[in-house]
Amino acid sequence: MGKYNEQFYVEEELEKQLLDGEQILWRSKPNFMAFFMNNSMETLFIVMLPYAFAVAVGIFFNLRSEAASTAFLLFSSFFVFFSLLVSVVIFAVWGARREWKHLEYVLTNQRMIICTKGNGYVYTIVSLKEIKMITMRQGGFDKLFNVGDVLVTVNQGKNQGVCRILDIKDWEDFYFLLDEKMEEVKEGVRQEGQKQEPDMLDGLKSIL
Repeated sequence: MGKYNEQFYVEEELEKQLLDGEQILWRSKPNFMAFFMNNSMETLFIVMLPYAFAVAVGIFFNLRSEAASTAFLLFSSFFVFFSLLVSVVIFAVWGARREWKHLEYVLTNQRMIICTKGNGYVYTIVSLKEIKMITMRQGGFDKLFNVGDVLVTVNQGKNQGVCRILDIKDWEDFYFLLDEKMEEVKEGVRQEGQKQEPDMLDGLKSIL
């Protein structure tokens, strides 16, 4: 199918990223409400805090005033604050929905892929060979919506990075599947290394 649907990413675009013999084992999207609450509440709080402070100061001085327009000023302050709050919430929901719509997590037998979309399709691709450690966590909003996160620590030369698989319903299943496939890949690498050792020794003997 060539169109985006509510469940998963554009199939053709994802398939272009797959290598020969690579198979999709698991794919998922974040739970939208958990994704929105975890990613937008802090921003909402930061944005609205100055307005809330300004309204509180205005109310304080209005209450001290003996002017006949005190009630009107109080009503105006609440109306402005409420209007701003609604506007910010609507904008935050729209932004979170747009980001969530194009976000997908994919695990194959060789790599982990995070699909997003900005000006074009964007992929964060991690080979299972590069993964050093995986951990699970479940925050307050995660518990509310029965979702969780998996944090994947990746070796990047001398540095380490962390890929976050956020707000997924089957986070425990994904964690154990990723751990299993990661060990399979690493065992394959070890066996390949052991096979190459006798060949190297034979080569040295022939030279000597």
